[in-house]
Amino acid sequence: MWTSDRNRWDQVARDDPPGHALHVAAAMAWCFLQAIANTPEAIAWGVLLCISLFRLGRTAALYGPILRDPVWLLFVGWWLWSLATLLWSVDGVDVARQLRPERALLTPLLLWPVAHLAWPLLAALAAGAAVQTVAVLIWSLWPLASGDPVRTYAAMRGLMSFNQMGWYLQIAAVVPLAALASGSGRSRAALLPIPLAAAIAILLSGMRSVIANLVAGLLVLTTRPRRPGTLARAAIAVVFFGIALLSVHWLAPQAITRATAGAGRVISWISASHGEGSPTRSEILSMASDRVGLLVAASDMIRGEPGNGPVAAPLVGNGRGSFPPLLSEWIEREERSDPEFAALAARLRDNRHPHNLYALAWLEGGLPQLGLASLAIWALAVRLWKGARADPALAAMAAIYAAVLVSTFVGIVETKAPGAIVALAIVFSRIPAEPPRA
Repeated sequence: MWTSDRNRWDQVARDDPPGHALHVAAAMAWCFLQAIANTPEAIAWGVLLCISLFRLGRTAALYGPILRDPVWLLFVGWWLWSLATLLWSVDGVDVARQLRPERALLTPLLLWPVAHLAWPLLAALAAGAAVQTVAVLIWSLWPLASGDPVRTYAAMRGLMSFNQMGWYLQIAAVVPLAALASGSGRSRAALLPIPLAAAIAILLSGMRSVIANLVAGLLVLTTRPRRPGTLARAAIAVVFFGIALLSVHWLAPQAITRATAGAGRVISWISASHGEGSPTRSEILSMASDRVGLLVAASDMIRGEPGNGPVAAPLVGNGRGSFPPLLSEWIEREERSDPEFAALAARLRDNRHPHNLYALAWLEGGLPQLGLASLAIWALAVRLWKGARADPALAAMAAIYAAVLVSTFVGIVETKAPGAIVALAIVFSRIPAEPPRA
């Protein structure tokens, strides 16, 4: 981490109190509105951009550390290489769609002049997530008033931006827990209902990937390197998660059934793959989840095996945005070779991402993009983990970022919510340490 003191930030704040106050308010508004709705969040981001540009004359001296930051430069390099691959993209790629601005790279620069206020920004982020948590719980549990069953993910899918809700429920769960672990006094116990409610909402959804995010965040908080007490924190986390699990089992046992159904499906898939009777390729795939089917498709495209996909360009990739058109070609070939593949094909057809960052990076950008993406994602994780030893705010950020790491394997991290998390993680990982207290 950057070891200089915070005098520069303090001096800029003293030289321009109104501008500093507006900048802090805009940054906190942007963090809060992440979980509320897309349009207000976009407006807040625009206001933050305008204030940052207006104050640039006063804040320019602060930018040296982040502009030279190797992790931020890795993310920039990843994006630039991805854009360069548009020069050799396959036919069918919507180039105009791919030239969208990468806000995850610009946002750290907008937040940098107020980056030393980590806890206020995290609090605003968690507050917005808490609002979303309350909305999810009310919507899910309201049918109980009339004796109907609790609504779970199958019904929630119709809600606006529910695919993004999981990220915010994760934030509402882990940020208050990090504050509880680092604070002192009995008043901090007032925060406990927030993470407990978020954990219940996550379990009610029955979304396996979001549950995995929550578990990863709890592991970060309970095992982060610092003073002794890991076993005690782990025991508290187990009790906390157990209460949430029992609550959901009482409210909606079908949510737990759905969340654990994936294990049986995986066992059936592995058994069929190695059992007698030689099941067809489509029969084996049909037993797995859609994400496994997408990963198999991406793997076939990368290998370019005869009959399984186009001859890929593993060194430089097939170009940004090439996965959707290549997936359509792959599905057509699979359907021609095996009519039983039709059911799985219908579910996979509209996907624009294989739900695996590394497979997409290799397929579209070749080995350079795979290397840049992997280095950027994990170098930031290592820095957050090391910083978590002494800084509770970085421990909270690391717990949030754990969801990004999980989603690199089974989700999509090139979207709004993960982009905001990456931007905040880059900023907070570079802030100078707090001066020692007398």
